[in-house]
Amino acid sequence: MEKDRWAPARLPKYLVAAGFRVAALCPPTNVLVEPRHLEAVFDLHDLHAARRMGRQLVTAMKTFNAQFVIPADESSVAVLHALIRQAPHFADIIPPEQLQILTSSLGHPDRLDGMLYKSVTQQLARKIGVRAPPGGTVASEAEAVELAGRIGFPLYVKQSFSWAGWGVARCETQAEMLMALEEAMARKPGLVKSLVKRMVDRAWFRSDKGIDLQKGIDGAPAMYCVAAVDGHVADRKS
Repeated sequence: MEKDRWAPARLPKYLVAAGFRVAALCPPTNVLVEPRHLEAVFDLHDLHAARRMGRQLVTAMKTFNAQFVIPADESSVAVLHALIRQAPHFADIIPPEQLQILTSSLGHPDRLDGMLYKSVTQQLARKIGVRAPPGGTVASEAEAVELAGRIGFPLYVKQSFSWAGWGVARCETQAEMLMALEEAMARKPGLVKSLVKRMVDRAWFRSDKGIDLQKGIDGAPAMYCVAAVDGHVADRKS
């Protein structure tokens, strides 16, 4: 869905090398259509209404006989989550077979929040014993000041649903934290904007979750990517 995402354009090459046939559903100008490893490209309309995208997705899945669906950016993740969460509402456009494929591709609806929202991911990590920076979700300046007093500076203010550095601010002082918190709260849509989004069928973009404070941890940045199928990490042998 997002025009300037270059990294996903590398996926088809490696998926083909792993034995998959690959097709893409995206706008015709998206960089994803360039790789020679795609067997088919289906046009995704620029009008990002949930029902329209759901119909286009089902058409592509049926035509290509898709068995897995991989969202290539966070906006696509949010749309697919909305289609799964609100399955009864979309039952007239998403048949049970395609809904099952979406669910197996993205995970059970009860677990989707942990994949989409930083606040829920952090809560889950702490609950199951995965090491995570001290912090928590706040709903007001007073809560932020109290939590910051416990975890100390530097810290990060993070909008729960954000990506690629958007919605994240590093704060060295309480004044910086309060400024970042004010900006994050201002990004939340008001009642009128929320109603308009529903009217044009674009309520899939979730912005109703909280704002997190997270203690800054010294060290070298690191990232590790894996693929999982049915809850198990996949490798070349599987």
